[in-house]
Amino acid sequence: MRIDTRKDFTQKDAWSAFDLNTVAAQLNGFGCGIFDGRFVYAVPFNHAGIFARFDTAKNTPITDQSAWASFDTTTIHAGIPG
Repeated sequence: MRIDTRKDFTQKDAWSAFDLNTVAAQLNGFGCGIFDGRFVYAVPFNHAGIFARFDTAKNTPITDQSAWASFDTTTIHAGIPG
């Protein structure tokens, strides 16, 4: 989910959704998000170990697949879950 902060929090059209499965099939089951000033990180809760990252500097809609990247932490160590 993404909110357009220029609109009222309670406005239905201020909110938009994006299914990360359209970027990669394994991107699902996220528990929270973190924003570092540029990137929004989607943190998995399904123990898949695959994080997603959205680049806000591209100034594109949340549905722009080129603004998304993913990283599988199990490529570092098989025992590292999400």
